[in-house]
Amino acid sequence: MPSFIIDGKGLIEIGYSSNTIEIQDADLNLVDKTIILKFFHKTLFSTNATVKLVKCFKGYKSTLTKNTRFGCTVCPEQQYNVISDGKCHDCPTIGAVCTGRDDVYAIPGYYGHIDESDGGEISIFECNGGQCCPHLNGTSLETYDINGIGCRIGSGKDCATNRDPSTPLCGSCISGYSEVLGSSICRKCTYVNWVWFIIPFFIGMIFIVYLLRKTYLAATKNILFTLIFKNLMFFYQVVGLVLNPSQLGKRVSGPLLMLFSFNIATNEADHSDSNISNDKLLIENPVNCLIPNLTPIGKLAFNIYPMGILILICWPICIYIFRNNEKRSANFGPAIMTCLLSLYASITKFLIQLVHCRKVGNKLILHSAPKIICFEDASWIWQLFAIIGIIGIALVPYLLYRYSKLKREAGGVKNNRWMLVVTKSYHDDCWWYTSVDMGRRLVLISIAALPIDHENKLVMLLLGFLLVRTVHTRLKPFPHVYLNNAEDICLNLLVFISGIASSRAASLRKNADGTYDHPMDLFLLILVMCPFVGSIFFSAWYTYMERKKKSKSEENTSGDNVVNRTWAPNPLENAKKKKSGESRRTKTKRASDIELVVDGLGEFHLDALNK
Repeated sequence: MPSFIIDGKGLIEIGYSSNTIEIQDADLNLVDKTIILKFFHKTLFSTNATVKLVKCFKGYKSTLTKNTRFGCTVCPEQQYNVISDGKCHDCPTIGAVCTGRDDVYAIPGYYGHIDESDGGEISIFECNGGQCCPHLNGTSLETYDINGIGCRIGSGKDCATNRDPSTPLCGSCISGYSEVLGSSICRKCTYVNWVWFIIPFFIGMIFIVYLLRKTYLAATKNILFTLIFKNLMFFYQVVGLVLNPSQLGKRVSGPLLMLFSFNIATNEADHSDSNISNDKLLIENPVNCLIPNLTPIGKLAFNIYPMGILILICWPICIYIFRNNEKRSANFGPAIMTCLLSLYASITKFLIQLVHCRKVGNKLILHSAPKIICFEDASWIWQLFAIIGIIGIALVPYLLYRYSKLKREAGGVKNNRWMLVVTKSYHDDCWWYTSVDMGRRLVLISIAALPIDHENKLVMLLLGFLLVRTVHTRLKPFPHVYLNNAEDICLNLLVFISGIASSRAASLRKNADGTYDHPMDLFLLILVMCPFVGSIFFSAWYTYMERKKKSKSEENTSGDNVVNRTWAPNPLENAKKKKSGESRRTKTKRASDIELVVDGLGEFHLDALNK
């Protein structure tokens, strides 16, 4: 029975923590055993206490001193220990901040997983949308769990509102709440919102009718059409890859990204700020809700719904309606090709999300729906089809290039009107640039899905945009200077935006009011909206100038219905004179009954003259 001396003030040299006596430098063989402690003093009454020596708590590490004495040492800053009888681990280099003991904070946009089977080591993962470490005002929750650094890992407060912290990557809602459109938070949804099931049909019908009524010509005469479906569509389909839902730019431009990407249900379409109080979340939102108890995999699957409606329902209806209209039916090929080219990026994103798996702990989970274990049970079937689809869609740019080349060599471009969309958008030297346009989308989307940390991913995307810009600057593929300049502006903006997003991610911090808005966010928003606003002004100016030119041309030709024909010099006579060495010109005599006539339209005709 160990004895401890009480000093002159009647104090015992032992400490208290959580109502448990801690004795430094105890014998190692006493750990996990119940012992009796006897305290004595020469003038005070002696006392006994029964205690059990336990291993070190969270935030401490076990140490052995001389003579196999057992002790506990606190974990310093940049280290942590989140399990009992564990060791101090080094703080993760990206996505987390360690303040010592067991205090580890995930910065916004990251999720920390504690692997107790591996000594309590924490792994940091980039989180989908705004699901992890909510961007809430720090005063709305306990300041210890969510503070100016981020969210304390393992506190239960490290997920967005109403999301389940027990699910890896905060990838599901708590009981009674549902996934919603345009946001990573979970809401109460009690009914089916049929509006979201009907709207894609009407939008698809309007879109197809517009394509069928359009005249497909070279890009020099289809500047506005090419501007929208080539320049703007590429910009808004890829700029979302470098934006975070918490950024002001994506919160404002989110609906625009959804429109150009045909994407209304996946995490990339989430643009709502998570800075919403719980009181507002108790009210059912008629806009965001889709169906009750919508799961992450259901939300992901709904992304294919608008594309399916467009291809499988709207197109057959339009083909049946316009089957007897020769002018409209002649546009079936170009219109279908325009649809498929526009959907290429969205289909690529969807297929990659179906196989985008991450290893969290000892499980390989689907990043967009973390409750699903990849390549197990039924997931094997649809993930195998997704892999086949990715291989097929990766071959599309090459197959399109190969087929177009064979048709051009055989002179069959005019007989295949669908190729007008593929080749006539660019000048003849770059007829193959549609394949490059599709390939660059594929590469950028693949980079965004790589299992690397967010900051390095943004740097790689920045390099990708620089490469795309360099290729375009070198080739100048569009036949009109307006389109090449528009593409230059869009690509330069993508480089600037990705550079700002990279610096923002590296210096992310919480403001005094609990938000994560960055001083550059307003400038970022201006850059994101620039192509859209600029295209509106350019379209208005271009339309005005075209109408003015047409009106002026009509004024010049009005009232003059007679073709003015004048005699041009006879080319046969000129050739004869040149051959004989004559230098003089015949002014009035005609040497041939065949004359080259210039009409009032500036065209040349051979007219037979009567003798």
